Amino acid sequence: YPMLSYTALAFIPPSTNAMLVNAAPLFVAFLSIFILNERLTGHGYFGLSAAFIGIVLLVQGLSITTPSGVFPGAFLSIAGALITSFYSIIGRKLMKTHEPILVSAIGALFGTLILTIICTLTSRLNELIWINTTHLYLVVYWAVAQAFGSLLFFAAMRRLEAPRASVFMFISPLTATILSVLFLGEIMTIQFLAGSLLIIIGITMTQKR
Repeated sequence: YPMLSYTALAFIPPSTNAMLVNAAPLFVAFLSIFILNERLTGHGYFGLSAAFIGIVLLVQGLSITTPSGVFPGAFLSIAGALITSFYSIIGRKLMKTHEPILVSAIGALFGTLILTIICTLTSRLNELIWINTTHLYLVVYWAVAQAFGSLLFFAAMRRLEAPRASVFMFISPLTATILSVLFLGEIMTIQFLAGSLLIIIGITMTQKR
């Protein structure tokens, strides 16, 4: 999904991309009913909806300009959210019989292979080889963060139903927005605070049984 999400940024602003990609927990909650036979309680679904509304308020609360045209960027973002949903559901199934570290390692291996093939076919492998030091550090940092994030996510999947585990994805844009306020000079608005509060309340409600 990162490839689809990053490609979407060429067509739509980060705020719109974040909003669409973070619809993934909604897809997980819906698909889990039919694939995993896992359901949230009534207030769990209410909390999930509240958290997503919080995401909408969060990204719009930063006063980022909206796009004049969203296709194909919106399509790529939604496709990324759907892929993330199936990734979560498959992960939940695998966690019943396999260790998180094994599943994360195999997933990373195949992901690296697929991206290497794409880079080779699009003649981008040479650019990757001759990347400057700063960009190389960023790539390595992203790879390490992605690996640990995937490992922790699968570990959570082993202990929680897919809808309850996936809702924690909402913490990512919340954290990113807070860091943007602290380090990038973004302005904190009432809308931003309301969105943050809804996310926290929504996540809390989804964990109630």
